[in-house]
Amino acid sequence: MQRYQKPRLPPRPVDRGELIRRARAHLEEYGYSRLELALVVALSGVCGFLVSYGLLGGGVVSMPVRYGVAGLAGYLAFLALIRVWLVWKSRLQSAFDTVDVLDAVDLAPRPFGDPSPASLFEGGRSGGGGAAGSWVEARSSGGASSGSSWSDAWDGDLGWILVFAAALLAGLATIGYVVYLAPLLLAEVLVDGVIVATIAHRVSDLDRRDWTATVIRRTWLPALAVVGLLMLGGYALQKIAPDARSIGPAIAQILD
Repeated sequence: MQRYQKPRLPPRPVDRGELIRRARAHLEEYGYSRLELALVVALSGVCGFLVSYGLLGGGVVSMPVRYGVAGLAGYLAFLALIRVWLVWKSRLQSAFDTVDVLDAVDLAPRPFGDPSPASLFEGGRSGGGGAAGSWVEARSSGGASSGSSWSDAWDGDLGWILVFAAALLAGLATIGYVVYLAPLLLAEVLVDGVIVATIAHRVSDLDRRDWTATVIRRTWLPALAVVGLLMLGGYALQKIAPDARSIGPAIAQILD
């Protein structure tokens, strides 16, 4: 007796936007994408700090130049760490074969209803959480031992202190905004770097994009703002404490 085989329907056109929406919904509901991206940003900051420290050891004493280069290095580290994150997610996804992925994104309609969005990227968790920070500098107005010389220095440098504080807070706000966008950003990275690569040979009219271009398109403007704010903050510190070569001694000189 010949075994009955269910007819296989042709795949319908793929909507990249729909894939991204479903991936984002999964990340927001089932994981820790903002926490993961905050960790990526923190590690990128550590890389930038190490670059700044190395430049200082190499004789680069200008804080605006050093902090600007460190910011660019941190952004390159950010892209590399996103690649590491994508490889990790790709390995989680490898538990499923191509047919499973096709079913998960609903490319091949099935007669028994649509798959649940929860099946998308099953086996990995990412999303939820967030990261933000602030730095507040406060001084008591009742320090009698400060003396008139300290008051004169404070009044003369107050403008640059405000510039430094504003640059720092604006930089933190910009980083917080990028972390807030984590579900959308990482959903696009997953679609372009994992799902599209898996199903591209099955669909001829698929909108294929490189995940690196996706990340840069989403983050180049915040990255440029952070680099500019780092340079502005470094310049303000050098105006406040011309003899200082890094942020620690500069702040210590302000508080002295």
